[in-house]
Amino acid sequence: MLKDDGNKERPQGQGRRKINIEKIVDKSKQQVTFCKRRKGIFTKASELCTLCNAEIAILTFSSAGKIFSFGHPNADQVVNRYVHQTKSESESESESESEFSECVSKDGELWWEKPIECLGLEELKTYKASLEELRNNVANKVNELIKNKNNNNNTHNDGCDLELRI
Repeated sequence: MLKDDGNKERPQGQGRRKINIEKIVDKSKQQVTFCKRRKGIFTKASELCTLCNAEIAILTFSSAGKIFSFGHPNADQVVNRYVHQTKSESESESESESEFSECVSKDGELWWEKPIECLGLEELKTYKASLEELRNNVANKVNELIKNKNNNNNTHNDGCDLELRI
């Protein structure tokens, strides 16, 4: 079909449309949307790293419980830097690298991701103690961050103290 100016008209398809932001009920559509949007946000983060020389870490959990991460230079390094932000940058990098290398096996797996079926009783007790220590360290760090946030927001105190207890 020709327009008045002689140019061909393109058939009208669905194309890009504005959608309402609301929970997607259909699990299949939800998974497709998650994958596409995850890819999009990781692409935008990569562009931001390239354009601005930024260090970025993004962690996403799917509804199935799988974790996906993006990081530049890597997610672990950026998260460790955030967690240890009170230390100097050089100390934090060398310390987090050595801590991380202790946690990673030769095949690249973290110690808590390894299968436990082949462990003996003593190894399982040690494993359990390590997990409890990790859980307590995470809870302590969260509580510290909450207290720091509450101290910074003293002007708006509704009498509600938050604390993570595990």
